[in-house]
Amino acid sequence: MAIVELGGVSLSRGDTQGDENRQKKAHMLPNSHSCEMSAVALEAAIDLLLGHERRWRRTGRKRVLYRFLESVLNLYAAWKNAGIAQAAANRMGKLTGPGTQQRRHPVRAIIDATSTADRKSKTRWTQALRFAWRKRSIWKDLEKCLRANRGIAGCADRWADIQAENRTPKGFVRVGGEDRFPKIPFFVSVELLGQHGDYR
Repeated sequence: MAIVELGGVSLSRGDTQGDENRQKKAHMLPNSHSCEMSAVALEAAIDLLLGHERRWRRTGRKRVLYRFLESVLNLYAAWKNAGIAQAAANRMGKLTGPGTQQRRHPVRAIIDATSTADRKSKTRWTQALRFAWRKRSIWKDLEKCLRANRGIAGCADRWADIQAENRTPKGFVRVGGEDRFPKIPFFVSVELLGQHGDYR
C-alpha cells in the first residue's frame, strides 16, 4: 500500500498506479511555513480522494468508505494545522466546479469536490467527521471513533446533539428533537407559570 504525504499527514492508497507522480505533486501542498497553495497539489489531492470514492462505489464495502472519509479528515487536518483550511477548500471548490458554495465548512467542501453521493449522505458524512475531529483527543483513529459511536449515523447524531445543545438558550432545557422548554423548578411559583404558560 502506497503512502502519500499531504501537509505532513499520511493518506493511504489501495493501489500503486500513478502514486509516484502523485507523491511528487502532493508534497507541493503548503505547510505551516508556506502561504502558497499549488493548483497541481490540490488536483493531486482531489485525484487521490476520487480514487478512494470510486473504489467504494465499485465495491460497496464499508471499510473502503471509511478509508475515503479518513482521507478527507486527514486532508482537513493538514489544512487546519497549516491555517489554510477555508482558503484551500474554496480553491478546491473552484477547481472542481463553479457551482460549489463558498464558505461551506472545509470538510463539506472536500466531500462535495470528491464525491458524487447524494446530499443526505454528504451531510451525514460531514457531521460524522466533524464529531470525530471534535473528539480527536479521545479517538486518534477515525475507524475506532466510528465503531465506538454506532458508525457514521451515530457520530452524525452525536454532532447534531452537540450543535442543538449549543443553540439551547440559557435557562432552557432540550427535550427531544428541537423542542426547548424553560427549566421549571420542582416547586413552581405562580409567577413562573404565568411567565412561561400553564404546563398542566
